[in-house]
Amino acid sequence: MGLSAPFGQEFRFNNDRTTGNLYDFLHVLQHLPREDFKHHVNEDRHDFATWIEHSLREGRLARKVERQRSKSEVVRTLYKFLYF
Repeated sequence: MGLSAPFGQEFRFNNDRTTGNLYDFLHVLQHLPREDFKHHVNEDRHDFATWIEHSLREGRLARKVERQRSKSEVVRTLYKFLYF
């Protein structure tokens, strides 16, 4: 399971927070304001799914996340992946 990104491939949120592993990513995401979420997930892009696929090498998880457009859905999917 690719729970950590290689050095230099950490996710950088638009508020300048960075995280290099999925556990920390989930924690930051849970507290991310709606406007910041929409910056990363909108009709033109899904930065979270892209990072999960390319940096964490978790294609199956990325495809699930990519279909989701709300913060609660993404949080729920990541939580299930990590803890169940």
